[in-house]
Amino acid sequence: MRVICPHCAAKSAIYKRNQISDSVSELYCQCSNELCCAGFVMTLAHKHDTRPPISEVDHMVVELVSRMSQEEKKAIMALLDV
Repeated sequence: MRVICPHCAAKSAIYKRNQISDSVSELYCQCSNELCCAGFVMTLAHKHDTRPPISEVDHMVVELVSRMSQEEKKAIMALLDV
């Protein structure tokens, strides 16, 4: 992962990470630009998924099928046989 200095846009090194929660961390950074050398803290957070994990998809399919009536299950199976 690349962190960019907010002051001069140079590459910066992460030297410490403080875990705030399961999905949020504070990244303590140091700018690599000798003319800047800024130290700063960035927040890294999980915002949302663009694709759910496979395990969740499998669970959703099982849950949906378990809620179907026998007629609905037969209709789906007929479509799969085609």
